[in-house]
Amino acid sequence: MFEEPVFEIEGRSFEECQAKAIMRGGPRATVLRTDVIKVPVFLGLGRREIVKAKCYIAPPPLTRPLNMEEERKKILQTASEITKKDPQITEILDKIQEINIKIDTTQKPEAASFDHPNIESIAELLETNDFLPAFRKKIMERLKGALSIDKLEDRHELEQRALEFIGETIKIYDHEKPRKLPRIIVLIGPTGVGKTTTIAKLATKFIMEDGFTPDRISLITTDHYRLAASQQLEKYADILGSPFAAPSSTDELKKELSLQRETADIILVDTMGRSPRDSVVLGEILEMLKVCGSGAELHLTLAASTKAADIIDATAQFEPFRYESVIVTKLDETTRAGNVISALAERGKSVSYITDGQESTPHTMHKANVIRLLINLEGFDVDRRRLEEYFDNGRPG
Repeated sequence: MFEEPVFEIEGRSFEECQAKAIMRGGPRATVLRTDVIKVPVFLGLGRREIVKAKCYIAPPPLTRPLNMEEERKKILQTASEITKKDPQITEILDKIQEINIKIDTTQKPEAASFDHPNIESIAELLETNDFLPAFRKKIMERLKGALSIDKLEDRHELEQRALEFIGETIKIYDHEKPRKLPRIIVLIGPTGVGKTTTIAKLATKFIMEDGFTPDRISLITTDHYRLAASQQLEKYADILGSPFAAPSSTDELKKELSLQRETADIILVDTMGRSPRDSVVLGEILEMLKVCGSGAELHLTLAASTKAADIIDATAQFEPFRYESVIVTKLDETTRAGNVISALAERGKSVSYITDGQESTPHTMHKANVIRLLINLEGFDVDRRRLEEYFDNGRPG
């Protein structure tokens, strides 16, 4: 096999030259540059074009560290003798050296600690819980930067730190913010996420936990598309002893709100549920929200079982409504809350309430807190007391 690192070869095309170079110098041979030249044909009857190539054989891998500067000088010296100091080859060889240096620096012994089995198992847990890839990457980078090699052996500690880092990304709605009465709370969101049931749960919570009297809690639906939803909410209102209305137009809604503002402390408004891509319905909701006024509190309602990509899509599509926060429903229907956590973190949205179960009772409606979402992650050994101390009842400590 040809042993000089730089040599010339001719062919009818670049591909033929590359093939000849490999045949001559082995798999480490490659074409550095080519020139198209014209040569006379048989008996001088015209001229034809051929490709003249300068080729290079990369040195074999060594089991010992290379002195890159020394090797570079050797190669440049050989190349200069053969090519008469061809500047293009010199430039190419400099690039090869840069690549080798980068490869050498990325293979330091310290990097091996990042492949620790416990680190890999945390990465698998994040994937199992449906966290978005970009979110998983951020958490893993934080873990690798925060823990020493000896800490990697402590699987429990590793899991708690991962949960703490995940929890820090969860934004919680400020329920302590002063509100002027009557409060108008409007739920928007796609169909099938449980807005009507959530309205009933909110009413029950305000009555049984916050001390409001039923006659001061008003329930309104603007969903003209689903008769069953309207009937369901009317039934809830009747059970609670609360006023109910189902205005069929923005003018009727305006009149109803005018009346309720005189007698109600809380006005809960249910809206029609449609695809966030249904521009006609979204337009109707926007008109309805204008009637509710700028002081209305808007909450986007999303089911915990929704795919992360669909959550991101919904939060973006409903952005024109300028909703304050997100209510996560049906948390009991999934054991993998990574989709919700990572999608809302990516969109920078806070969580106001969490619901689980179908009953309209206070124990199925909770003010959102970090711990409630973290304990709904599959496979983690949750140290709840530690997390509660760290987040101080849902807020980072």
